[in-house]
Parts: sequence; structure tokens; C-alpha cells
Amino acid sequence: MKKKLLYFIFIVSLFVSNVSFGQGSETFTNLNASGSTYSSGTYVGDNGVTWTYNGARTVTSVDNITGRTIGFGSSGTRNVSATSDSNGVGDLTYTASSYFTGGNASDRSIEVYVGGSLYESYTLAAMTTNFTRTFTANETGSVSVEFRSVGSSQIVIDDVSWTVGTIIPTITTSTTSQTGLDYTVGFGPSTEQTFTVEGSNLTNDILVTAPTNFEISTSSGTSFGPSVTL
Repeated sequence: MKKKLLYFIFIVSLFVSNVSFGQGSETFTNLNASGSTYSSGTYVGDNGVTWTYNGARTVTSVDNITGRTIGFGSSGTRNVSATSDSNGVGDLTYTASSYFTGGNASDRSIEVYVGGSLYESYTLAAMTTNFTRTFTANETGSVSVEFRSVGSSQIVIDDVSWTVGTIIPTITTSTTSQTGLDYTVGFGPSTEQTFTVEGSNLTNDILVTAPTNFEISTSSGTSFGPSVTL
């Protein structure tokens, strides 16, 4: 007789998919901030996305990174933000560098928020050097993207781009091992043992299959078989 088993052994068939779409970018080519004073405003950037800035100005020479670059002052509210399209934000890349020569690299820091959550906090490692950074947010749907200058000296950022947010399927089990399933021949089946299986962001059912000489069920004491579909 087969041993009864309520235990996750392995997944034979799981139908899931990673959903992906296009991507976003911002080169600050259309930035309309003054080149001589720090100000606040809005403009339509790459791909028709509207950006809002505070405590910023346009940098086109000496400290610019690529063409027109956005630069932030040394005090007050200093940020630039926008909302992605419905495809969300997966991996986000940007480049940061020092602006003007006063102070040190350690005085220049940038924070990046996606969907209101802080994902990146970076302090420049050296002056007059471009640092390209990439991090994974993986936020789906329309989400905000915000860069905040939080140091005591000026900083510039440019060449922002992001991939789409990806829906990642996950499966978790309450245990990775099980005991108490042995029995003496002629005196079986063994005592039932239980466990749980949970899934999120799935596009189809989970199929759980017991190994040879074991059975599995979602109901105690009944309906045991070689596999169950959750």
C-alpha cells in the first residue's frame, strides 16, 4: 500500500509568465529650466512624459554629462520627478556627477524613489567623474520616479532610463522536509503529515506531484492520489 503523504516534493508543472513591455528614458533634452538660476517648473520630456523640477537649472557645458543635463543647487528642495506609463519600472539606470568645484565628493548625494519608496541612495566617490548607477525597483503599473539631491553641494544627473516592471511569480512552502511517514510492511499506511503551499502572481495552477509509493491530498483522510492541483 502506498504511504499517504501531505508533503510538497517537487513541482512537475507550473504555468507562469513574466510580463514585460516597453521602456522609458529621459535625456533632459527638453529641460526648460534657467541656465543661470535655480528654479521650479515642468516640461515635457522624452516619450511625452511630463517632468516636474525644483531647485534645478540647465547645465550645457563644463559640468554637463551628455548635452543638456539637469543640475541641482546646494540647499532647499531639489528634485525632479515624473510618473511612468502603465508598464512600470524594472531596472533603472542614471548617471551622476559633481557640479561646480566647491566642497567634496562626499557632500554630493542623490536619492532615487520609485513609487514613493527609496530604492537608491548614492554619494559620489570622486569629483569631476561620471558615475553610472543601476538598481532594480520592479514596480508595476504607473509609478512615480523621483531624484532628490540631498547633499550640501551641487550635483548633476543625466541619461535616465528604465526597463519595464516585471511581474515575478513566487511559490513558498511551509517546510522543506517532513518526518513521521515510515511504517512497517502490513501495518500501513503511515500517519498523515501536513504542509502548506502558497503562490502569488501566478498565471495558472500549481501541480504538486508525490514521488513513487507516496500519495497526496488536500483533504485529511480522503481523496489521496499521485498529485493535486492547487
